[in-house]
Amino acid sequence: TTTTTTTTSNDKKEDDEEKMRILRVLTERFWPGPLTLVAKAAERVVPSILMANTGYVACRSPSHPLARQLIDAARVPIAAPSANKFGHVSPTRAQHVYHDLLHENVWILDNNNNINNNQTTTTPKQ
Repeated sequence: TTTTTTTTSNDKKEDDEEKMRILRVLTERFWPGPLTLVAKAAERVVPSILMANTGYVACRSPSHPLARQLIDAARVPIAAPSANKFGHVSPTRAQHVYHDLLHENVWILDNNNNINNNQTTTTPKQ
């Protein structure tokens, strides 16, 4: 069964404004830090390779000082994969990455510092 939802332009505008308000609250509270926001991608802005054929894009703001320095130095957003295999637990230390990607050709930069020991929290796509 298909359900059709209709809305007036004002309802949509109010809904979009409420979503933006919620995003602001979340990012002000948890960024930089372990929060990943997943949203429908603007296809004219986000390259399709970054959407993995889903139409969605994930955004993060890392709290690690070195990651922030790299992003600042790039002067553009950086597309980066997670440091773990799909479906595996997110690493909180370089040794976790090493063990998960032991047989892969990767470089791991380890400054022996983990600020919060938290995995990333992902918000559901709406």
